[in-house]
Amino acid sequence: MNKRKLVFAVLIILTIIISLYGIGYMNFRVKELQGKHHRETDTDTLSEYSNIGREDEGEERIDERAMPKMVDIIINDQKTTILCEDGSVWSCLVSDDVKDVIKLPGLENITKILCGGPAMYALSESGRVYAWGSNEWHQIKPQEDADKQYDNPVLLAGLSDIVDIGVNVYPEDSRCRCFAIDTEGKLYVWGIHLYWDTWRDYEPGFPERNCSLTESVERIFIGAGNNHYFVREDKTIFSIMDAFCPGYDLPDFIYPYIGKSTDDISTVDLNEGAKFSVAILCEVGSGEDVLLIGADKYTMFLYKGDNTLWYWDSKTVEYHDYTAAIRAPESGVADYHGEWKEIDFKRILRAGNSGVPKIVDICAGAENVLFLTDDGQVFISGYETREVRDVECYQYSIREWNRIQVIEDLPIKTIALKKLDWENVTRINTDGVCQFTAVDGEGKYYFLNSAGSHQTGGREH
Repeated sequence: MNKRKLVFAVLIILTIIISLYGIGYMNFRVKELQGKHHRETDTDTLSEYSNIGREDEGEERIDERAMPKMVDIIINDQKTTILCEDGSVWSCLVSDDVKDVIKLPGLENITKILCGGPAMYALSESGRVYAWGSNEWHQIKPQEDADKQYDNPVLLAGLSDIVDIGVNVYPEDSRCRCFAIDTEGKLYVWGIHLYWDTWRDYEPGFPERNCSLTESVERIFIGAGNNHYFVREDKTIFSIMDAFCPGYDLPDFIYPYIGKSTDDISTVDLNEGAKFSVAILCEVGSGEDVLLIGADKYTMFLYKGDNTLWYWDSKTVEYHDYTAAIRAPESGVADYHGEWKEIDFKRILRAGNSGVPKIVDICAGAENVLFLTDDGQVFISGYETREVRDVECYQYSIREWNRIQVIEDLPIKTIALKKLDWENVTRINTDGVCQFTAVDGEGKYYFLNSAGSHQTGGREH
């Protein structure tokens, strides 16, 4: 009897040992896969991506030959959208365990993809504009229901011979503003509240009484906040700013100028009867030597032909955490004065006196901006606290006689930049808020959530 008990006990011990070994092997296997597909970087919110598809045992793997080489990618909270070198566009749900990627029908020779919040946009080589996703803000089909979903791309009406498009997503309401120019330099706008009849806001065009101000537009640079910039053929620059402003809310506008003073700035009211909205066209000045423009919610960046980078330093930068503080304490008038400050991006890139790279693209999010150089390097802007102090400002109040309020311990911000460890990058993109992507020359992609809420590994294509 004791012999049987001994044998039984030995069998139990062997079973436990085998089970522990199996669990240990599984854990090692998981760690090995994670190590293979994920490389830590010196930025705590930065991860490296390559292509889609998992090699885990027991899972269906995508045939990588089915999708051509990737040249651009956008990742937002719902979907991943991929542009390939043959002009095709592919899509899949956002997941760490992606197994399915589909080719979107009807999209050929696409040159540009953009994230418009609930909808995606694409521009073809022939000048056609497509959109798909949610019709939440009627930006796909103005006369259709807002809750309608378009899984397949739709050719947008009223647009042809388009040479460039830009979209802007407001984090506050996810509403998308869209801009486009055609071969004749005509500017089309939709998604901005301009008209009393809101249906007209979603049809591409521009208010007729001010359309002469937007003729012969050569380039568009759409910001991630309320400020968007346009360069005419004569190199003059103007901005279009709009915001939803019920009551006495102060819109987050900025008024940079080139070659003049803030007091001489010329503005035009674009509002055509829209309720609770402000829309302004502002003449910025001559941009003869300006090559690229970028803008987040608080400032404007200029890259010039002499390989210098500048930003507009004003109280919207300093009072980043409470922009309403730009109102003067005594009068309530907003102080938009500022000055241009040069950014020593050569130091950020640790470049010597010779072989200094040039900036070839600027990609703006709400709080951060990516800069791409001609040798494939990327650096990013952000805001850091320079000091903390009490700030007096004006407040609108019906009940209070004292209009001056004190914001205690307000962080005073300044621009800060950091080089990312991405290499050989050829294209950068964003969801317009905080998620950035890049693709390198080998078709590998990188992902950065500047809000720091999500990190994922990736694989090569």
